[in-house]
Amino acid sequence: MECKNGNLNKISIKITLATLLILLVCVTLFISFFVLTNNRINNIHENDNTEEKPVFNQTENSINHDSVYLIKEFNGKIAVYKDNDFQYQLEVYVITLPEKDKQLLQSGIVISGEQELNDILSSYY
Repeated sequence: MECKNGNLNKISIKITLATLLILLVCVTLFISFFVLTNNRINNIHENDNTEEKPVFNQTENSINHDSVYLIKEFNGKIAVYKDNDFQYQLEVYVITLPEKDKQLLQSGIVISGEQELNDILSSYY
């Protein structure tokens, strides 16, 4: 009996050590992945020397009494409104846009006609 209990204890210790080793490897891999991903994102931002150009250009001429469309952020994505009624939402996350576009979308971009609306939105399809 004593030998069996001793063998069980040794097996139990080995299983515990193996489990801890696997857990340690998983945690190490997770941390490494997180650090590498974070470094890649930082490198992309550091190496991006291009000036951010907004996709949307809000000008005084584009705001008039005939404007019926409004593009603005809704639930983190670009949404289109017509006569203050929600029409549809693009599968484009605002967080992926240049900073100037994000600011414009917070207050809303007024569009003076369907052609101008299609011109702006066509860059996302």
